[in-house]
Amino acid sequence: PQSGAPVHTMAAQSAQLDAATAGGAGDDSDRLKNINDVLRVQATDADSPWLPLESNPAIFSEFAHSVGLPPSWDWHDVYGFDDELLAMVPRPCAAVILLFPCTEPIYEARRVEAGEMRVASRR
Repeated sequence: PQSGAPVHTMAAQSAQLDAATAGGAGDDSDRLKNINDVLRVQATDADSPWLPLESNPAIFSEFAHSVGLPPSWDWHDVYGFDDELLAMVPRPCAAVILLFPCTEPIYEARRVEAGEMRVASRR
């Protein structure tokens, strides 16, 4: 939620996200798609494949430090996967988070994978 958003608006958004992620282990709904659908309704540009999402490395670092990430670790932007651009990423690098718009083919791949995992877990 935006820092200037009224408390009742943030509470309503939180309730919508809670409802979108509800469901038991046997639930066939895709929670990622449900959350995406809730956020898509709230987006200012419903035609954009991108949802408004905080991705500022300084904000990620501040939050991560507040929940226990050692101060010697930080978040950094990766501007591309060319050797010159990767050379700008501090080492060691423990993880990479990729941001990309979710599309129907991604949801379908998730459904197939979930089905395969259910079958494998029954063996």
